[in-house]
Amino acid sequence: MNPGWSAKEETILIQHVLQNGLDDWEQVASERLHGRFTAAECRTCWKNLDMPVATFLQDGPNRLIPEGTQREHAASALSTSSTTAILLQDIIGQSASGVALTSDSGTGVLTKEQQSQFWCLWQAHGQNWARISELLGVVSPDDCRSYFTTIAKNFKGSEQEVQEKILKLAAAITSNVTPVLNVESAFMTAGESPHQSSKLQARKPAFAWDKELSVRLQAVVRQAYKSRAIHIDEINWLWVSRRVHPDATSRVCKNHWKYLHDDNQVSWRHDDLKRLEEGIRLLGPKKLSAIRDHFLPHMTKDDVTRHWFRISDKATRINVEEYYTLHQAVKEYGEDQWAAVEKMMISASPGWKKLPCKRVWESSYQYLTTHGSVWTPTMDSALLRLVKFVGRDDWYSVAKALQSDKSAWQCRLRWCQLLDPVRIDSNNLTVGGNFYF
Repeated sequence: MNPGWSAKEETILIQHVLQNGLDDWEQVASERLHGRFTAAECRTCWKNLDMPVATFLQDGPNRLIPEGTQREHAASALSTSSTTAILLQDIIGQSASGVALTSDSGTGVLTKEQQSQFWCLWQAHGQNWARISELLGVVSPDDCRSYFTTIAKNFKGSEQEVQEKILKLAAAITSNVTPVLNVESAFMTAGESPHQSSKLQARKPAFAWDKELSVRLQAVVRQAYKSRAIHIDEINWLWVSRRVHPDATSRVCKNHWKYLHDDNQVSWRHDDLKRLEEGIRLLGPKKLSAIRDHFLPHMTKDDVTRHWFRISDKATRINVEEYYTLHQAVKEYGEDQWAAVEKMMISASPGWKKLPCKRVWESSYQYLTTHGSVWTPTMDSALLRLVKFVGRDDWYSVAKALQSDKSAWQCRLRWCQLLDPVRIDSNNLTVGGNFYF
């Protein structure tokens, strides 16, 4: 729901757009809503209903946090520790606790978060166990070596295949973990405090990838080698790393590139991409587990993360002006002239391509109300009963209970079509002249 708008007011706006299209905002503002909102506010509210986008704020380097209003309710994302455990179970087929690092204090195993930090450090320093132990601060070099060896023994295949699987595991974990290093234990000499040591320096944490940096990595590689096919081992990764981020190393960039372009990843269809982008718009990029559960249940979390890091995010960040420009372009050129639509979109906001334009259009109300399966009288009756029982605030549950191919937004649009015109000064809703509730 839009801030400041009631469910009734949104219903009035939806009914107006379904009947009159994306025009005459003054009429709905003054006549239907009795001046409670301006025409510009109605225009913005409709965009947020039809194409809601979670807004993002930067919270330090390499961090994206979704906030704002979403159309549907969001499921909770996996915690860092849960993600690590599931990755270990999926890739090596055993519990993460079965290969836990042991603290050199003898008091027990490290937390799963600290074990995840181990892989961040391994990406940066390789098998320099003394250095990893120094930075991690609570385990010995022998513990680090034993932990790595235990993980490696669980992989099957040739030496090269085992190395590839370990790289994949490390890249997957470090895509979701920002390590916090024990700086004191790493840089203090015996008997010195941080204030006494003249050698104590601020040290940067191990590198963590996010969407923006993943896109930049791929753009740099394409820019350098777009004129010819090139093997991954022929790429000058040091040159690439310097253009991706000051803290990125050649090893980190190469490992992440392998992770993104794994030959064994699943094939993505047009509809899969639409669902992924819709999920990102609604829930934000930190809710990839919930997106997989609700929109792409046939995919793994790793498939979703990897592909999100590879594709353009224009369709997930569409703003008000881009939304209306797209509808105007499709109105002028039709649904089969995407090159012309792309050109018009680029003139309004650089970076748009044909396929993202098409996917956004196919997620909008105009496409949803004119394409796809027809609503039958039986489905209409079931929809009316479900909304009366569940209420008007949980359209996701309504769509799920309907057990059809209709989305939550399609259910809400159809429900508004079935209602008689809603009046702002009346508390009663009617269907076909009969009292509904």
